[in-house]
Amino acid sequence: VDPILIGHSDGATIALLYASDPRWSTRAIVIEAPHVFVEDAGLTEIERARDAYRDGDLRHKLGKYHRDVDAMFNGWAETWLRPEFRAWNMESRLPGVRCPVLLIQGLDDPYGTMTQVDAITRQVSGPMQVVLLPACAHTPHVECEREVREAMVGFIAAHGTA
Repeated sequence: VDPILIGHSDGATIALLYASDPRWSTRAIVIEAPHVFVEDAGLTEIERARDAYRDGDLRHKLGKYHRDVDAMFNGWAETWLRPEFRAWNMESRLPGVRCPVLLIQGLDDPYGTMTQVDAITRQVSGPMQVVLLPACAHTPHVECEREVREAMVGFIAAHGTA
């Protein structure tokens, strides 16, 4: 059975990359706060997060969810903040996404602007459903749990199997 992939942030990018590869068949994808290129605003927020991790309580907070919190956080932050990573862009893969897509984006997301959403909706070949959430930042599934759950359940029911 073809999968329905659900991804948040970098996981949403991974879902887009998977769905764009013609070697695999994908029934649908749900992408929340996806990234398809690097933005200065996002890098600024990652630098802030790095500082909060080093000097604040972010490490402790993340430790509840990750076995090796240092490897997880440093791998993420160091990758995004490498000077050579500024050129990363996967937009050329977007036309290969032919399956249905539910894109969920918080309008106050400090890691990604509407430019990400516009790039995806303009270039994905498959049918798109977009949910934009006001007063919501980078984790809509936490900050707007009810709205996200309803959107996901409806989308998956429409595109899933019994």
